[in-house]
Order: sequence, then C-alpha cells, then structure tokens
Amino acid sequence: MTPRVPSLRRRLMVQLLGLALLLSLGLYLAVRVVADRAAEATQDNILGASATSIAEALRAADDGILVDIPYSALAMLGELSDDRVFYRIVVGDETVTGYETLPLPPAPPRPGAPIYYTTRHLGAEVRVAATLRGVPVEGRPSRVLVLVAQTREGQAAIAR
Repeated sequence: MTPRVPSLRRRLMVQLLGLALLLSLGLYLAVRVVADRAAEATQDNILGASATSIAEALRAADDGILVDIPYSALAMLGELSDDRVFYRIVVGDETVTGYETLPLPPAPPRPGAPIYYTTRHLGAEVRVAATLRGVPVEGRPSRVLVLVAQTREGQAAIAR
C-alpha cells in the first residue's frame, strides 16, 4: 500500500494560511508600535507645553523667585484622562515647590529645550518633561528646573 500524499490544493491552502497568519501578526505589531509612539509623542507635547508654561510664568522677586503656576499648565494634562499629575520646581539644588520625590532627569536639559524621560514615582510609571530656564535674581542668573509628570494609563488607553 502506498502512502497517501496530501493534495496540492491542501498543501497550498496550508502554506497560504500560514503566510496570512505571519503577515497579520507582522501588521498587528507594526500598528501597535506606531500607535505607542504616536501616543507617547502626544503626551510629550502636552507635558512639554505644560512645563514651558510654568517656566515662562516664573518671575524674579526681591528675595528670590516668584512661582505662580498657571491653572492652564496643569489643567491641560487632566483633559485627556484621569491620570495623576505631578510637578517639581528646583532652584539650584533646592526644591521650592512640588514633589521632592519626583526624580530629576538623567542629564540636565538645555535652556528652552525640554527633555522627556520615563521613570517611577509613588509606585506608578510616569512620563516626565523637564525644562530649564534662567531667571535673573539680584543681577545674577538663577537656573530653575521645572519638571511636570503624568502617569501613563491614559497613554496606554490611547495606544490600545
């Protein structure tokens, strides 16, 4: 008795289904990567605008720097999702307001050019925008670092 050989039609069907499965998986992964990057870029833009808004509101006062955080700077972050928002303002090496536990950036940003990084804060993964601004106090420039962070649940939901 001769062994039965699968038909040509069946072999082609199995090969085509396997190829379709691989292409579908590849397409899914590509779309997922693009969606993650787009969601992160959107969050970065909003975080950067918030940090820049706070930095631009800083003013020199008689005895230091006046920090008046605009309502809109943090409100724009809450519009997208129910994520938690954190901030920290550092003059020199001293935190003047905000969460002292919010981690500083791995490298200092250049003035006017925010940098973005992901870290953990209070048990949650957060995306942080950090910007640096010079504010003249008593004739001397003071470097002020502004950090604004947001948890990433909303970004994950957008990517999904």
